[in-house]
Amino acid sequence: MRKLFIVTWLLLVGLMVGGTASAQTENRQVYAFYFGWWTNESWNDGRLSDRPAELYDSRDGGAVGRHIDQAKSAGIDAFIMSWYGPKNGNLTHNVFNMLLDQASARGFKAAAAVDMFDPAYNGTVDEVLESLRYLIGDRVNHPAYLRYTGKPVIYFWNQGRFSVSDWANIRSQVDPDHNTIWVMEGTNTGFLQVFDGLYLFNTAWSTNPAATAASWFANTRAAGGWFYTPTVLPGWDESSMEGRDNPTSPQARNNGAFLTNSWNGAAASGAGAILIVSWNEYFENSHIEPSQAHGSQALDTLRPLIANWKAGGPVSVQAPASGGAPAQPVGPETTVLRPNVAALNVRTAPVDGEVIGKIGTSDVFAVQGESNGWYKIGFNGQEGWVSGQFVGITQGTAPAASGGGEAAPAPGGVTFVTDYRSNMRSGPGENFDQLATIPHQATVAVVGRTENAEWVQVNFEGQTGWVAAWLGRLSANIQSLPVTG
Repeated sequence: MRKLFIVTWLLLVGLMVGGTASAQTENRQVYAFYFGWWTNESWNDGRLSDRPAELYDSRDGGAVGRHIDQAKSAGIDAFIMSWYGPKNGNLTHNVFNMLLDQASARGFKAAAAVDMFDPAYNGTVDEVLESLRYLIGDRVNHPAYLRYTGKPVIYFWNQGRFSVSDWANIRSQVDPDHNTIWVMEGTNTGFLQVFDGLYLFNTAWSTNPAATAASWFANTRAAGGWFYTPTVLPGWDESSMEGRDNPTSPQARNNGAFLTNSWNGAAASGAGAILIVSWNEYFENSHIEPSQAHGSQALDTLRPLIANWKAGGPVSVQAPASGGAPAQPVGPETTVLRPNVAALNVRTAPVDGEVIGKIGTSDVFAVQGESNGWYKIGFNGQEGWVSGQFVGITQGTAPAASGGGEAAPAPGGVTFVTDYRSNMRSGPGENFDQLATIPHQATVAVVGRTENAEWVQVNFEGQTGWVAAWLGRLSANIQSLPVTG
């Protein structure tokens, strides 16, 4: 995290003028997990409760091209495709190569998720070495292969088939200098001794997506990783897949409400890349591609969410510049934090430093630094540290100190969290002048509401203004607020 570092920002601007993509642009990426195993016969499987709006064979380049166009229309940047490696010229291998070519023709990206679930593929260390030598020696150089901060990204599935020491041996042979980014799946952070990051394929069990994303971001970094992609799901139902151990209970889509809640939780984590699960996994009903049962609802729901996040959502991690700790992001605005608990300890150092005070949900501080999920702030004239698990991070100018008479007093500590990049206006209506733009996922103090509860009055950057109530979430019942306009 950062304050405004003028010199570094000027250097970044110089790089942008020279033709290098900006960190802000590159580090706000959206991926969708993609499966290339479907054939014309697959859609006859009786376990499927839904099917694509247009049935297809994954080997059809026209169908893959259509998927890319549909994904791009919603703001998705890349497909992460389940890949068995080159062995026997299997279906996933041929489709992945075709996917790269189709992506290149359409300004899209793709990356491999090395799949080790089927014992017939990548079943031994030697087979994994063969797959990775081919992937790193050839495919990652394809112009459409996905890169993050300049490095090719490789996802893995079921890496628990091998031990951490096996993986250390594998990586020492194929990528000893970590020139690619390796992303493991699951909760065993011991693998982060070798891998660079982590993702969770299924988070449908979570009742609090924001807390889940924030905690696993922190867990990743605490275990030595730096690249974390929180998972977004439209819903989940694997009940037709009999015999699975510990299946997740079905999660209804609720006309896009589950997807919106899942997205907002991932976006609030501060991660720079978000993973949607999935584009076309019909056996678990996590698909977002247009389908016979749901039409284009998922893409229509995601489109504004992705656009708003890319326009103003916070990014709190980038790749290490040369190994070591994550590089701090750079930008023209101060990054601020606000606690999401009533009494958060401020310590002299991360984790076990002496407690020197407490801050609450009405407090806002400029972030001065970051270390392993802890943020440094200025506190009563000294350096303080707070846990990132209990704060919201906003990219934007720190609110001005009160006392100038411009901001109205906020009753009862009620807050409003923006789900979108929102215009604050001088009155409760779109015909009033715009005073400021409140960033996505910002937390602001609430002053009051209109009688019809369609607009809320808030304090932001030392000013009082009005925001449409549907653009965010209140910490209390809106009817409990005083009518002020």
